[in-house]
Amino acid sequence: MASTLKMDTERLSKLEQYHKYGYPQIMYTSDLEIYMGQKWETIKKNFGNRPDFPMRQFGTVWSVPLDDWKGFLSACYTGQIYKGLKSAEFEQEE
Repeated sequence: MASTLKMDTERLSKLEQYHKYGYPQIMYTSDLEIYMGQKWETIKKNFGNRPDFPMRQFGTVWSVPLDDWKGFLSACYTGQIYKGLKSAEFEQEE
């Protein structure tokens, strides 16, 4: 059963800020909880076993670029495997 995130004063303040200015480009677990409306444990349980899960752990910190998370969700809901942002371009030094 999915656990709904309890919105305390701090989270409600962040949600209001996100609605006004947009979500951060790099989201951490606390940001993702607000975005999804679920606790991190539930998000990880529902999506974490997929081979294309875009969240990465550095030490004890989990993070994901916002665009990757949106692409991942789109792939999940359409039965696809997320293969990353194909439109990303990187400059190469000559």
